[in-house]
Amino acid sequence: PLPAGPPLNDGWPMTFGRLLLWHASLHTVQPMSRHDEALLGGASPSSRPHSPGVVLVTGGAKGIGRAISNEFAARGYDLAITGRDLESIEHCVREISAAYPTAQVIGLPLDVTDSESAAAAVTACLSQLGGLTVLVNNAGIIVRGPAADLDDGAWNRVLDTDLTGAFRCARAAFEPLRDSRGSIVNVTSIAASVGLSGRIAYTAAQAGVDGLTRTLALAGATHGIRGQTVAT
Repeated sequence: PLPAGPPLNDGWPMTFGRLLLWHASLHTVQPMSRHDEALLGGASPSSRPHSPGVVLVTGGAKGIGRAISNEFAARGYDLAITGRDLESIEHCVREISAAYPTAQVIGLPLDVTDSESAAAAVTACLSQLGGLTVLVNNAGIIVRGPAADLDDGAWNRVLDTDLTGAFRCARAAFEPLRDSRGSIVNVTSIAASVGLSGRIAYTAAQAGVDGLTRTLALAGATHGIRGQTVAT
């Protein structure tokens, strides 16, 4: 069983975090050993010799992202929690570090709508944690309202964050993930398949993430990089 983590306001983000980690473990190409040493990426690139690896989570300090961060730390992974709300990131880093002192946890600023910010976050992760095994693209926004009332600015903000943001981070992380034979996990939604009333930009972006992930999986296959989605 997975260890219990710091309390959350509700149970379902934690459940989703566990499902994401479990789902990703089904795509390993290395055999499991020593508490998931091969989980998601083969040999650990971490600066700690007994760490299973290094995970970078976008939007990793709140809600589902926080639950994902918690679950990887519970398994002993070194962790980069990223996002735009630096106060929330610092709070999350303190809580998870206290709960799992064997995991090395850092917080990094990351705006997924900025390519330079994405590249800087990956570079900082490599410098401070010694590598990268898993990229979890979790950052996203929703704009609600009737489709006929949605203006271009709102449409573009959602797609730039939810879809293009995932691409920017995957592009920045591709080379270190190739070195570790790692994994890209994109958090998406059932909206990609069924549609959600009043969330037309979000639904379109999630469908795009599904297509992005399939293509990333093809592009990464020859380099040992796995790509997968987990839907909320």
